[in-house]
Amino acid sequence: MAKNARESLLDVTFEEIYKNGYATTAIDTILKKAGVPKGSLYHHFGSKKNLVLAMIQERLFPKMDATFIFKKVDNSVYKSFELLLLKIAKNRQLITYGYPMYRLIVELSPVDKEFDEILQEEYNKLVNKYQTKIYHIF
Repeated sequence: MAKNARESLLDVTFEEIYKNGYATTAIDTILKKAGVPKGSLYHHFGSKKNLVLAMIQERLFPKMDATFIFKKVDNSVYKSFELLLLKIAKNRQLITYGYPMYRLIVELSPVDKEFDEILQEEYNKLVNKYQTKIYHIF
């Protein structure tokens, strides 16, 4: 089954902004790669900013949770980190382009308060999640 316009826009937006950044990603590029008309963007999101905010919530954060899974291995923080690092090392996109949340924080937090608040809140949740998991290993 083909993806609907909204889902296609979110998927392409994640890929384009991850690779090229917010400022250099053109709406026309996203629309062309998603194969949807401009009206679909405005119907579903209203603006590039709202599209990216939705992408952050619906694509970026779930991808970060799926990528950075910290598992308890033999009651050893070292072995747990080793497993996580091996998983990261196998993720070509992550190695090539870096941590997508960090890239957005660096690019958008200084210039847009709404992006800053959403990204910093999620970053803090991730840090707390890992601190709690590490603490419970011992």
